[in-house]
Amino acid sequence: MKNFTKLFGIIALVAVIGFLMTACGDGGDSGDSAFLGETLELSGQVYIEQWTETGSITYEKFNGNFTINNYGGSGEVKNGKLSYTIGIPTNLETPEYFYFGYEYDDIKASKQDVKGEMINGLVAYGENYFLHKANATISSYSKGYSLTSESVYYAYVDNDVTISGKGITDEYTDDFGKYSYTPEDFSLVLKTGWNAIYRKHTQLTTYTETGINVTSTLTVSLGNPSLKWVLED
Repeated sequence: MKNFTKLFGIIALVAVIGFLMTACGDGGDSGDSAFLGETLELSGQVYIEQWTETGSITYEKFNGNFTINNYGGSGEVKNGKLSYTIGIPTNLETPEYFYFGYEYDDIKASKQDVKGEMINGLVAYGENYFLHKANATISSYSKGYSLTSESVYYAYVDNDVTISGKGITDEYTDDFGKYSYTPEDFSLVLKTGWNAIYRKHTQLTTYTETGINVTSTLTVSLGNPSLKWVLED
């Protein structure tokens, strides 16, 4: 629940400050096709995501350099631009071990003999950098605000297969308010080769007389929207 706790820590900060702005996305790979073929090629401008004290989100262009050698692929970030290519990953495992996030369990595959690999992000060893395709936006309204967080994972499978997972719901109350988190179950039909998987987290926060009321949902589907390459350390 580490990421969940961190997220609601940010929510609490925003609720106290009470000022919101909207951040819009650009850059990254284009196209919505979920099937990417036998070779995965990733490219685009790299950004650093920052949460301001007023609760807004900004993206600053990264201009540095580092190499990437993950999953049997190779690439680099040069002058802030990503270039990474991978064919068949070096370490294949059964899809039951794919990580779709802490919000999901009971991961199952329709075929027992299928193997593959899941790329949630790229790591620059020695630099403590984690690079992933993502975007976050905030919009305010009269009695609260909405937060949308998006990300793309990449899954390789050596045969056509359907992978499913069960969402883990969570509800609790603390000093700031009430929280309800509902990840929806998913079923993904993956083709032989590389597939793009789209995660979308939508959170609606409403101010009440006693605090805040937060309702969150998470969906997982096939898709490859144009998001940013976000660098975290």
